[in-house]
Amino acid sequence: MKFHSKTCVVLAVLCAQLFSVGIQAQVSKYRQNRLYWSEGPVSLERFSGGNTKADSIVSTIIYTIEPRYQTEKIDGVVYRYLKCEAYLDYDACRLNPRYKNSESARKYAQTLLNIGEKYARIATIDMASVDNEQHQDILNYYFKRAEGAIDDFSKACSGGKDTLAVDRLYEASVADLDRTFTPTDYVDYKDGKGLGVYIGLGGDFPNGKYLGNTYGISAGFDFMTKSKLFFNLDLGMGFGGTCGNDFKAGDVIIAKGDKFYSGRLMLNVGCKAYERKKLIVCPCFGIGVNFVGKSDENDKANDTGALSVGAGVHIDIPFVREVHLYNDLFGRSTYSRGLRLSPSVCISNYTNEIGRVIMFNFGVSYFIRQSRAVRK
Repeated sequence: MKFHSKTCVVLAVLCAQLFSVGIQAQVSKYRQNRLYWSEGPVSLERFSGGNTKADSIVSTIIYTIEPRYQTEKIDGVVYRYLKCEAYLDYDACRLNPRYKNSESARKYAQTLLNIGEKYARIATIDMASVDNEQHQDILNYYFKRAEGAIDDFSKACSGGKDTLAVDRLYEASVADLDRTFTPTDYVDYKDGKGLGVYIGLGGDFPNGKYLGNTYGISAGFDFMTKSKLFFNLDLGMGFGGTCGNDFKAGDVIIAKGDKFYSGRLMLNVGCKAYERKKLIVCPCFGIGVNFVGKSDENDKANDTGALSVGAGVHIDIPFVREVHLYNDLFGRSTYSRGLRLSPSVCISNYTNEIGRVIMFNFGVSYFIRQSRAVRK
């Protein structure tokens, strides 16, 4: 019998898919036989058969500490971190048949898992305060600490045969877990050095008899330092302004009633005067240039510019604030996005007929900011 090459390819793909499904089923079955601490108490009914060590009612409980990404929201702030959790493998758990209905045996097994969970939580806290490269060393260290504590526990209760000691040490293991924390329980974070960007709509409202109001785009970049100090590069373009009186711009005369465009480029320095989770107020002042102009019939821009000084305030209203307690662009970082209101005023000195102009600016924009997370 002959097969076409396409038929062979289809059969090969189907075989590969069946093999993949089989592997996934085995992995899924394996993971189903794990019990993570957060999934509930240990069940003796799920233990595999087999002999235990002579000096223990329960033995060969294979547990480990596994780090997984965790998300936790507290007071509107989303914390993301690597959470370590202890689990045991039921396939490797052995129970002396004489104790299959023993509450003391269940407490013995649960205490083993509780001890692993205690050191998993301590590892979680340490991993949130160091660089990613140190995580494996931390896991290895606390896994060995947990192994030592489990050996001490097993000896203290004669491998589970001393039921009074099992009860006492089980209660102690529960109390230990009540006294352990997550990285969000005792540490608060603020923004350190970082970068931000914003874009939105804005308007320029000048005084005097030459320039009318313009409306357009407001955008810029923020550069945060370790302290409350920050630098800001602010950009703006406005359109639709109506000339109040004739003035010269480049090679053309912008006549009364003509439409013109405006723009600005300002370098500001400021500080965070008020900072809360839902409101950040940052006064600033700076220096830069403002310009107005008009395109001629050949679409050539004809501008006239002026040196400007200004002052204003950035009012940030974050919608989302996250703290990442693992390394990314800035190491452990804060990430926020939201609404920015930017009222400001600037004084510009034009060298032509316009002269000195006082201009009020107002912008509404959407900002995104990422900074290094610094403990308060």
